[in-house]
Amino acid sequence: MTRALLLCVCLFACGLMPAQSITIGTGGVQNGWNTYPAPYGNWYWGARHQMIVPATELTAAGMPAGNVIGLGFDVAAAQGVALQGFSISMGLVPSGTILTTWVPGLTPVYGPQNYSETTGWNVHALGAPFAWDGVSDVIIETCFNNTAFTGNATVNQSATAYTSTILYRQDAAGVCGNSAVTTTYQQRPDLQFVMQSGAPEWQQNSPAAGFDLDGTLATSLNPAVTPKCVGSPGVLNYVSTQVGLPYDTALVLSGPLVPTSGGGFQSPGGQAVNVNIGAPGLSWLNGGVAMTLMTPYPGDYGFAFATPPILTSASAQSVWVDPTHADGLAVSQGAQLDAVQGGSVVCATADEAITTVVFGDQPLCAPGSFNFYGTAYTQMHVMSNGFIRFDAPNQSWTPTPATASTYAMVGYWTDLNPGWTNGGAGPGPGTVTVSNLGAGVVRIDWVNCPYYCTPATVTFGIELDFNTDSITIDGLSGIQTNPGTCGSVGADGALLGISCGPTLGATDPGGTNFDPTAGGSGIPLNVTDMMYEWYDPTTMPLPAIVPSVGTGNLNTIIFMAAANTYSWGSF
Repeated sequence: MTRALLLCVCLFACGLMPAQSITIGTGGVQNGWNTYPAPYGNWYWGARHQMIVPATELTAAGMPAGNVIGLGFDVAAAQGVALQGFSISMGLVPSGTILTTWVPGLTPVYGPQNYSETTGWNVHALGAPFAWDGVSDVIIETCFNNTAFTGNATVNQSATAYTSTILYRQDAAGVCGNSAVTTTYQQRPDLQFVMQSGAPEWQQNSPAAGFDLDGTLATSLNPAVTPKCVGSPGVLNYVSTQVGLPYDTALVLSGPLVPTSGGGFQSPGGQAVNVNIGAPGLSWLNGGVAMTLMTPYPGDYGFAFATPPILTSASAQSVWVDPTHADGLAVSQGAQLDAVQGGSVVCATADEAITTVVFGDQPLCAPGSFNFYGTAYTQMHVMSNGFIRFDAPNQSWTPTPATASTYAMVGYWTDLNPGWTNGGAGPGPGTVTVSNLGAGVVRIDWVNCPYYCTPATVTFGIELDFNTDSITIDGLSGIQTNPGTCGSVGADGALLGISCGPTLGATDPGGTNFDPTAGGSGIPLNVTDMMYEWYDPTTMPLPAIVPSVGTGNLNTIIFMAAANTYSWGSF
């Protein structure tokens, strides 16, 4: 009991200095959405970079010899596409080394794991500290390999007077193991090195004290935070060698974990207490209002629960009696639950970009599946070209009814480039966003999205009603005609409507007239019939737009589910 009380009153023992961050580079250069270097660049399926940072630059920036525990890149504009198997490796080379080919024998320090960059500094907590000796140049390698391309995240960079980056990129598998060099650059992404100084801010699990939520683990740089959709299942996992010894868990139902330098503290034995013991409503799983340490640990187990509709974070941290530890207790990592009520997803806007959205996952937190033509789909693929697919994450920029029959799709499909800014002259960039509207409705909006290489824009939206399986395409009056300024005959094609795709054997009964003044509703003859209207650039003159939209009469089409097919109405 004396040892337990020490954990609660030893604030005077903190003595912790936060980790030290060193920035290399001034951000005078940026890559484009299809140019390199780009450590988060998916213009090609995969990209492998190696960068060299001379010891003289590190020393000039004030970086001491010691352990690097984090490495970051500064993103000016994110794409947000998951980079598959993203990894970082590091190594040391003699001072003055000239980088001309791949340096072998580097140490893996991060990943491989899927990673989606965000705007600002993206600091990757290293799996193990990397020791810099203070005199050697540092080599940093990044790599990932997707199976499709989108665009590059824009990263702040700096020019160098020497070759500081080499690159290999390719639309193929095996990029990370390829020894070819595509290009060399006298330009390097700006870097942030996080150096270990003092005890860590966040406690990590040990064999004697293991505790997590859904397997999320803390690092010395980052707490174990698990966002979960309200109502979704979760499991608190207990893993410890202290079988038969007393244990307990501190719970704060209305507050996050806190670092040792900001509300937490370090015990005399060097353990980080990250649950806020001063928070109102602090309770103990076994002891109630106080830690009693009377309940023996029964062995490893999981505690299942449904995520409650809390409006803030909840946090917890466990302790076990451990006679071998200086504190007399072994402290686990803290675990934080962020309950997500339902949010939005900002989709990639590069030319031919694809963003895959899982309905029941955060941040969207919609119902788990949408029934489309009698098939339950748990995700959709949002295409920058104005439509969604339920079946597969690929697209063409040339719509035809024949190709549409091979897609399980909904939308206004044409050749768009939402991120195009015309060199800053406009009209873009546009936005593509998926939003959970609540009450079982998800909406996808394309706003101010330019046609490829033209100043005209497209604005419209799709709503999926998970309660009725109905689909609404609205805002069609916000679709401008394509002026065809890129030299194509009659401009690009366009297709408006829905198709059940190849799984159900989509059939083509011919085009549909969606103009509300020409009837305004319809029922397919066959359950697999596509319902679409098409602008054919090879036979129809400008302006390039599907006929019903071009009349100015059509703003909304509702596709109503009925017996594994859809009827439609327009207005």
